[in-house]
Amino acid sequence: MPLEIGFHQKTNEPITLPRNALKRHIVALGSSGSGKTVMGKAIIEECVREEIPVIVIDIQGDLASLALLGDKNSVTEKGTPERIYEDYKKKAAVAIFTPASRKGIPISINPLKAPPEGIDEEDRILSIDATASSVLPFLGYDEDTDAGSLVKDYLFVLLQRIWEKNEEINGFGDLAQAITNDANYLQPGEENLLTEKEKEKLARKVRGLTVGADALLFNLGISLDVENLISWAPKGKVPVNILYLNTLHRDRDKQSFIAVIAQETYRWMLKNPSRKVQLIFFIDELAGLVPPHPYNPPTKKYIQLLMKQARKYGVSMMLATQNISDVDYKSLSQVATWFLGRMMTQQDLAKVRQIIESISPSEADSIIAQLPKLTVGKFMLLSPDNYDEVQPIRVRWLVTDHRTLDDTQVKEIMDQSGYRSLFTKMEETAEEEAKIKGIVESSAIIEEEEEEKPPEETKKIEKGNLNQIISQLQTKPEALSAEEIAELSGVSKSQANKELKALVDSGKLVKGKYKGKTVFYNPETGIDPEKFIVGAVYRFPLKFPIAKAKKRIRDGMMKTLGVVQERVVGQPRLYYVPFWRVPVFRWVKKGGLLGFVGRKEVKERFYVYVNALTGEIFVPDSGQLKSINMLEEINLNKLDLPSKGSIRFEKLVPGTLRGQDLLPKMAREDAAEQVRMVIGADLAEDENPALVYMPLWEFLVEDKQIPDNKRYLWLDGYLGTIYNEDITAQARLVATD
Repeated sequence: MPLEIGFHQKTNEPITLPRNALKRHIVALGSSGSGKTVMGKAIIEECVREEIPVIVIDIQGDLASLALLGDKNSVTEKGTPERIYEDYKKKAAVAIFTPASRKGIPISINPLKAPPEGIDEEDRILSIDATASSVLPFLGYDEDTDAGSLVKDYLFVLLQRIWEKNEEINGFGDLAQAITNDANYLQPGEENLLTEKEKEKLARKVRGLTVGADALLFNLGISLDVENLISWAPKGKVPVNILYLNTLHRDRDKQSFIAVIAQETYRWMLKNPSRKVQLIFFIDELAGLVPPHPYNPPTKKYIQLLMKQARKYGVSMMLATQNISDVDYKSLSQVATWFLGRMMTQQDLAKVRQIIESISPSEADSIIAQLPKLTVGKFMLLSPDNYDEVQPIRVRWLVTDHRTLDDTQVKEIMDQSGYRSLFTKMEETAEEEAKIKGIVESSAIIEEEEEEKPPEETKKIEKGNLNQIISQLQTKPEALSAEEIAELSGVSKSQANKELKALVDSGKLVKGKYKGKTVFYNPETGIDPEKFIVGAVYRFPLKFPIAKAKKRIRDGMMKTLGVVQERVVGQPRLYYVPFWRVPVFRWVKKGGLLGFVGRKEVKERFYVYVNALTGEIFVPDSGQLKSINMLEEINLNKLDLPSKGSIRFEKLVPGTLRGQDLLPKMAREDAAEQVRMVIGADLAEDENPALVYMPLWEFLVEDKQIPDNKRYLWLDGYLGTIYNEDITAQARLVATD
């Protein structure tokens, strides 16, 4: 069902957007009074009709009136169909949450919540890093200063170590105690990130958040939890969650609250991916939350992260602002649908022109000319995925009242709704479940695998009848040609092609190109043959997170120069370099009396790594990866291989490769053949090479005396090796101290 949002300004014909338009985000721009909030509320009403849960950040109090139905006769007289009114009335369940206040439904935040279980190490590091960033404003630190940056690094490491021990932090009181006793958590060298005097000062600031008015934000009411927000509504109802921030009186607290809810949304979506739109996240005024460089409030990082990644998980971002000049508009590059309202200043028009020219350059002049003339509720709609030309739209009349509510009115509405008791029961149930979970977890014993076994995803598709082969192809991250399927199943190529065509037509498989041949695969498994991404995808564990990586770089500069004459500028960039992990065998002698008599040669599996950008081969030796160019003679039987199970790779969730992660340029089969030819190893017949990513930090450093004198350094995040040249270009990844 399309979203019925308004009418053509000239023809009065209905203008709609398909539900899928939400997936690529929506932004409304326009001066104060242009009607952005009404437009946003119209889309929210349509999302309720589509049964999509909504989280609304209400900064000024004019979104809370989504809880109030308008007069039906007035609504229909203004041209909005009665069925829209009845749909919203039947489905909407609106709860108004008031942080640090009991006027609505009181809600608290815990910015010290551990990352969710089951996410990969990359997302875990991002989560901890953002947690450390979000805490700083509460403590009066600015991350962009040297003092704030050091405190953030210290908090990052401390939180990481606490959560590695599976301990919880149930508030700032626990954090203050952990700072005082950090020797129980930190590893050698990490305790020097702050002096003892600085730690004492930090602990005092943290304790200050446990008393007085500040403590209400962290302790009063139910704990903010996205899963609860999207599931609390009675059966048949759609939850509309209004986070009413007028009960917070400091901009610092409002920004920090928004940062935490954005962080919680990000965590939730990582654990609950969906190909369909499953949640709307609406912020009515973006100015100050994502400012242009170089300002970095706690909100900026996570809103940018949601804009980049949320659509892959079925979360739609809807944003509005009257101050486009105060927004880092590059953060909006993922947006596909724009509502442009009245704008008057040349500065704003110049910014908007850049956006229009990137979407529809031929219409830029005519659109810019129209913007100053628009009246309230009228917009120029740019949605190239859905309309070939800009649409002059008049937003339909709302079925809800449009007015600003004060906290007394919010209290009256929530008193009448009866929802408070529902959330009280929810909180009591959560506490009971937490107690039960704690008992279960305390008695659980996690046993380490005795040996590292090939993951199921890397095992080759086994021979069988045609149905069995097709079944494997639908569930495994593999791409096979009709010839390969015919050979595995023992049927003719024509019969295989006939079955494959039926599966493609029904949408159960798709076909694409891989190394010039046509292959068939299931895109739900996350592969992309045209980009050489076939088979399972993994990452090396990140053993050098940001704080530890910074220290390694500083130590490296001290070792090289004798004195640290340089300093790191800004935040380092983390990206990943692809390698093929090729399974091979070697023959080794084992057993026998006293280790000699009667020894037998046995086949032992190990792995060789091929740089997927350049083809350079690396072999494991003495716990390191060494280029074969460094070895005087390749003798597989004499290599000191790592112990079994010593590398625990992190499996990537399909489709989570980021824009800065490099794509392989070498096919899997070519990597295996190169290994066979160069080192003469026997390739494993039952297991495919897997694509594994090596983490790589990129640091920009500058001379303290000559700021214009800058250079880059790189550090691999698994081995901790420092490079003066970009190894993505030089393909050098050699582990040396």
